[in-house]
Amino acid sequence: MLQVDGVSKSYASHQALRDVSFEVAPGEIVAILGPNGAGKSTLMSLIVGLLKPDIGSVTIGGVDPTRMSQSQRSGIGFAPQELGLYPSATVEENLQYFAGLTGAGKKAVRRMARDAAEVFRVEDLFPRRISTLSGGEKRRVHSAIALVARPRLLLLDEPTVGVDVGTRREVIAAVRQLADDGVAVCYSTHYLPEVETLAARVVLLHHGRKVVDGPLAEMWRNDDRSRITFTFDGEAPLLQGTERKGDTLQIEHVGNPGEFVAVFFRSHAHELRNLKAVEIERPSLEDLLIALAPDLGTPGGEIK
Repeated sequence: MLQVDGVSKSYASHQALRDVSFEVAPGEIVAILGPNGAGKSTLMSLIVGLLKPDIGSVTIGGVDPTRMSQSQRSGIGFAPQELGLYPSATVEENLQYFAGLTGAGKKAVRRMARDAAEVFRVEDLFPRRISTLSGGEKRRVHSAIALVARPRLLLLDEPTVGVDVGTRREVIAAVRQLADDGVAVCYSTHYLPEVETLAARVVLLHHGRKVVDGPLAEMWRNDDRSRITFTFDGEAPLLQGTERKGDTLQIEHVGNPGEFVAVFFRSHAHELRNLKAVEIERPSLEDLLIALAPDLGTPGGEIK
């Protein structure tokens, strides 16, 4: 669906992106991460055709976004970080206005607005003016506008910035459902727990370069800092390679903990007869990313 190939972009003497490449397939969620100034917003602008790369190429369905026709552009939905809403108009008027830009007829425009509103649960807000909405409500309407043309590729730049917990859950659920329906999603965020909830593939930018590209599950499999705790009904058995503490056994520095537990069960079936619970503690996504790009942990380099 989306292919970014060797893209570089500079503003005067500042190089915002340096030789960035990645792909996004239909139904895939790619989380674009990085500290402020890493190049995330520049990358989003290149993908939707608002900017042209100095070097390299961006194609969507094999087509350069800067050369797309209006009908081809309708296959891209983009919700930038800055809200793009008309405050004196109602929610319904905003959604129908943007749906109308596709050239659809009045009946289709009303249906498109309703369908987009349903995804982000803003139907009940239709009669209200944008100026009367809370920050979280505005953010959901803003994201819904990106869906009015039923895009095949959706780009969301910080879609939950400044929202409450309930809104964040609704946005995450909507994004997950869109991916399940086959939409390719690029999702930029500073809030790492969202990435874990979405089980997204991670593309990490730092100083304009791509320093990480891979699925979360693979990143955890390749890390050896997980801890496994076995809790027993009564005193824990003494097994080689484990640390016994009363009714628990602990094993530190485990890589691929799921596979490790399966093998451990097969090897120690007799000793585990009184096993009551198993707990796997994995490093956080932040820990994983800092291990891969150590200067993210220095002042000014945080992802948050």
